[in-house]
Amino acid sequence: PRMLRFFREYFDYPKAADVFKDDIRHGGTHQPKHIIQDADWLVLCVLHKDRHVLEELLTTDQFPVFSGTSSKGQKVGYATVYNLVEPGWPTDRPIPMPRGQRAGMLTHPAWLVAHSGNFETDPVRRGKWIQEHLLGGVVPDLPIGVEAQLPEDPQSTIRQRFHVVRSSECWRCHKKMNPLGEPFEIYDDFGRYRDKHHVNADGRVLASVLEIGHKRRESAAEPLHGVDASGELHGSGDSKLDGEVKNAVQLMQRLAKSERVRQVFIRHVFRFWM
Repeated sequence: PRMLRFFREYFDYPKAADVFKDDIRHGGTHQPKHIIQDADWLVLCVLHKDRHVLEELLTTDQFPVFSGTSSKGQKVGYATVYNLVEPGWPTDRPIPMPRGQRAGMLTHPAWLVAHSGNFETDPVRRGKWIQEHLLGGVVPDLPIGVEAQLPEDPQSTIRQRFHVVRSSECWRCHKKMNPLGEPFEIYDDFGRYRDKHHVNADGRVLASVLEIGHKRRESAAEPLHGVDASGELHGSGDSKLDGEVKNAVQLMQRLAKSERVRQVFIRHVFRFWM
């Protein structure tokens, strides 16, 4: 139990239970308890194998989907967050996720929901976590008098709305977070993989294709464009690892090879157990 407690506090995925999500946008029933339990099982499965634990936690594409089974053996509507369709997967071992869509705990729906807002993703919060927990960097607190608000523009993606932080006085801090958090835009705020943004008939950007036609709420929607999930890794201490990345999967695969990430992780372990 104490080993699991460390990883719960380190990755902070149990906070998914504190983030409000509405079922209408989910396309089923949002059940944070189940995805948190699945994340617990992911940690326990990796610890049980006890081989390259940190690297496995950051890159594995085999997730346990053990929770959410009713007494009749039927799934209760949470499988869509893994982009799984068929309910016939085994419940006694981790299963492969759709190819190229997942890489480790930071692409798990529990972590993605925990580091999101109520209705949209949060590249700043996600990038800040990576900067502090994996790269050992320090992000200054929000300056006094600065109101951290994005412009209201339902016809733009959240990445487009973040153009306001590109000004010099904001970018000094945001350059440590946004390039690390924006690769996770391949997931919506429920943690579902996506490769396109869609818009409804009024031009409002939808978080996921699953919102289209749900209970006739969005009767018309067309692809807007491909999701821009590009970002940049810097500060790993290895020039071969630093550089541009095309999405979160590639980012996590690079971070898992970083000696700096391993050392920073050991520092967190040492502090916790001491």
